[in-house]
Amino acid sequence: MAAELRTKSRTQKLFWQNREGEAGHLPTLSPDIAPAQPRGSPRFGSTLPAGWVIHAHPNGWVYFSCPARSLVTDLDIRDHAMLRLVEQRVQGYPNTFGVLSQATNSPIDWFIDMETGVEIYCVDHSRKRMALPPFKGLASDARDLTWNEEKLSKERYWNYFKNHPSHHPLPDGAAYLALLALRSNCVGSLVYADNSLDPFAPQECQRLIELLDSLSNDDTTPKNVLVSYILERVAAHTFDTGFGGHARAAFEDRKTHLSPTEPRGLKKWFMYFCIYIVFLGVPNSYIQPIQEALRTGAGVGAYAEQLKGEIWESYAQRVVEEWGDFILVATVLLSATGSFLAVPGLPSLARITTLISVLCALESIIIGMYLIWRHQAYKEQLKSTYHLNVERKYGPYGIAFLFSVPFVLLVWAIGTFAFSVVTYAFHGFTETAAGVQVPFDPATGYTAMAVHILFNIPFAVVLLRMGNTR
Repeated sequence: MAAELRTKSRTQKLFWQNREGEAGHLPTLSPDIAPAQPRGSPRFGSTLPAGWVIHAHPNGWVYFSCPARSLVTDLDIRDHAMLRLVEQRVQGYPNTFGVLSQATNSPIDWFIDMETGVEIYCVDHSRKRMALPPFKGLASDARDLTWNEEKLSKERYWNYFKNHPSHHPLPDGAAYLALLALRSNCVGSLVYADNSLDPFAPQECQRLIELLDSLSNDDTTPKNVLVSYILERVAAHTFDTGFGGHARAAFEDRKTHLSPTEPRGLKKWFMYFCIYIVFLGVPNSYIQPIQEALRTGAGVGAYAEQLKGEIWESYAQRVVEEWGDFILVATVLLSATGSFLAVPGLPSLARITTLISVLCALESIIIGMYLIWRHQAYKEQLKSTYHLNVERKYGPYGIAFLFSVPFVLLVWAIGTFAFSVVTYAFHGFTETAAGVQVPFDPATGYTAMAVHILFNIPFAVVLLRMGNTR
């Protein structure tokens, strides 16, 4: 129900788009200089209607307000057609404006936006809510909102304030509330580490605290943008995760559904069969690094995604270097198997397994080269692609299987080639000068088998013990 409510609301509002980024300070234009537009402006030579004020946003755009009537709009009312359109919509709500203004007894903005399909929103600065018609949650029915509606209304409010920060001061206590939210985020990240479910990554949180402290004594538009950005992120995160709205058992269960879980039942056993039999346990070596590089823990904003992207890029570069090494080994193996096929007296079984080794080595080279090309040619695109696949589609195991394919094929190529050599030692033969085929002495096969076991069994035991220790 919460997801449907959020989706329905967001399809109607352009202001749901998250315009994140650092911004400088541009002061609100005073009524005395606002009518004179700078030369080269799209509205150069036009004047503001009486009672209207133009405001500059730190991100570069302008919006307009009429303080006497508590109206705010993004529409360019310097265009007379736009002004008439705004006036027509305002005339449709005269009784509502008066009733709500008296009932709330608090500062209210009437935000007019023709592009969203809703047209008029009521912004209550005391309750920090933004309501759509019929303006539920304001005045007498302020307690009628559900938990989800309450959090969604606050997210709307702070999004509105972030995009219209120049005409109204911050609500009382907003800056302190933002600072408390950041400190709580830092504590959660420190105490619960990867199990923390916070809206900001630890580095981002510290950076925001430092920036907020530097603006603590200012009363400027950039501070308004920063505080509203923080509180919008907190409100959106609260709505998405149910943060603060569930008992512990229900909340932990909800957290487990925010990221992919391991398969269960038959799928689980099939996955284990593929990991330990077909892929020889290789995907396990990629699981933990992938989870660390693309983990779904703290941080859901642009800065958090940037940090994850940097970690992922560093890890991907390391994997690309590994694939390059595998290609070199596979190339050497390919030449060795080709020469082995030319050996006279090669039995049929050894010839078949050698051909399998050749095919595995070729596939390892082909797939490895493709993965290297893909990761070098589409670095930026693959950051978000892998992040999406890990979190919402395949989980870390799917990506681990993909990454391990070149090495798994190389291992199978080496293994089948070793089997071919041992088979040749047992069943191979030589030809005498008279053309008579003479089988190898049995000692040749036993010697080859003993050497193979002598080198591989201790190595396998060491790997197994290391795996159990980890």
